[in-house]
Amino acid sequence: MSVQSVLQEQGPDGRPGVQLMNKSGDPLADPATLADLNASGQTTDDLEYPAVLPDKTGQRDAFLRGIRVPEATINAWPNADLSPYVRNTGQIYFHDGGTHCAYAGGKTVGDRALQYWFFYGLNYRHER
Repeated sequence: MSVQSVLQEQGPDGRPGVQLMNKSGDPLADPATLADLNASGQTTDDLEYPAVLPDKTGQRDAFLRGIRVPEATINAWPNADLSPYVRNTGQIYFHDGGTHCAYAGGKTVGDRALQYWFFYGLNYRHER
């Protein structure tokens, strides 16, 4: 999923619910935006989602609210068709390392190095 899709998650009250937190649990941004996620952040910073780790239904519902799925459709799941809402939520992130890549025993002249990153919005580091 895209980072932007996750940052749009909403709590049951409909308010944006993703916070950027420091290692002490203090909010750095509430709600968090893409601009808040930058290279100057600390490796101990993390995102706090509107639903806690064991609440899988709450996690799903917060994501669906964020991509503007009507509450009636969320409540009707799994018998509801979510395809009109989830079409554009996926994203691939990559870094083009250029042609200066190398590895032992291989000829890399003219090769291009691409590094892919996958963002798992529900891949919690820990639970508060």
